[in-house]
Amino acid sequence: MILTLKLPGAVRVIETSDYKGNPLTVLLIGDTEVLYAEGRQPGELDASGWEDVFRSRLASILAGLLLDDGAGTLGEFWHRESPTGRETWGSESSAYEVRLAQPGQEG
Repeated sequence: MILTLKLPGAVRVIETSDYKGNPLTVLLIGDTEVLYAEGRQPGELDASGWEDVFRSRLASILAGLLLDDGAGTLGEFWHRESPTGRETWGSESSAYEVRLAQPGQEG
């Protein structure tokens, strides 16, 4: 079994309407509707701006969950920021692609 997760496409913000035609902006993670805002461009941010906000917040939440192992041992090796203080090769999100496969079945 191979699972591919492309992070940039996992978080999307779309402009849509409810069944009565009222404008809505929706946060999707995968294909699941997660949050809703009334109207278009809530807070004066367009869809791509909100996607950046939500990706950043999700990254922070995931980092906290991954580092909280109870014993604090992960924090000895892993950190929330680059040790050099510089951007990484995939910081613009286009380079991130994660492939998970059973050993010996990489493809």
